[in-house]
Amino acid sequence: MSDKAGFTPAANSVEVRFVRGLDRHSTYPSVVKKAGLNERFAVVQDTFVEGCVDMHFEELLWRELVGCFPRLIPDCQVLVTPEIQPEKPLLLGEFLQRWDLTAADDREPPPIVTALSGQTIALVMVTDFWVRTGGPDIYHDSYTFSVFSEQDVSAEIMATLNQAPSRWRWNLSTEITPAGPPS
Repeated sequence: MSDKAGFTPAANSVEVRFVRGLDRHSTYPSVVKKAGLNERFAVVQDTFVEGCVDMHFEELLWRELVGCFPRLIPDCQVLVTPEIQPEKPLLLGEFLQRWDLTAADDREPPPIVTALSGQTIALVMVTDFWVRTGGPDIYHDSYTFSVFSEQDVSAEIMATLNQAPSRWRWNLSTEITPAGPPS
C-alpha cells in the first residue's frame, strides 16, 4: 500500500519513537479519565519521510496499532470515532470499509479508537495531530497515537510492531522515553 500520490516509503525511513506516561502535552480526554485508564503508551510517528513532498501519515502503522487491540483485550469490540463530536462511533470493520473507499490523499487517523470488553472501556487510543502544529520536542511534526489502558501494554505493542509485515518501512526506536513531568 502506498500513500499520497503513490508515494511508498523507503526501508527504515518512517521514524517511530515511544513515550510512556503522561506529560503536560498529553491529551487526556474525559472518556479516558472516567474509565480509569491511567497508563499511557504513545507511538510517535514522525511525518517527515525523505522523498515525500507532504507530511506523511503511515496508515499501515495505524492499522497495526488498532489491529493489536483484540490481542490485548480478547473478545473486545473496537469502536472508531471518526470526528471530534460524532453522531455515534462506528465498529472498526464499518469504519475501515468507509475509509478504504476514501481517496488515500484524504485519509487521516480518527481522533479516538475505543476497545470495549463487554460494556467496559478497556483501551482508548487518542490521536494527537502534532502534524498540524509543530509541537514540543519528541512530538514535533508527528502523529502521536496514545494508547491508554489499566496496565502497561508497551511490550505487547512493541512486539506487534516489530513482527508486522510492514515493519521494513519503519525505523522503530528500541528505547522508551519516559514522559516529562505533568504540569
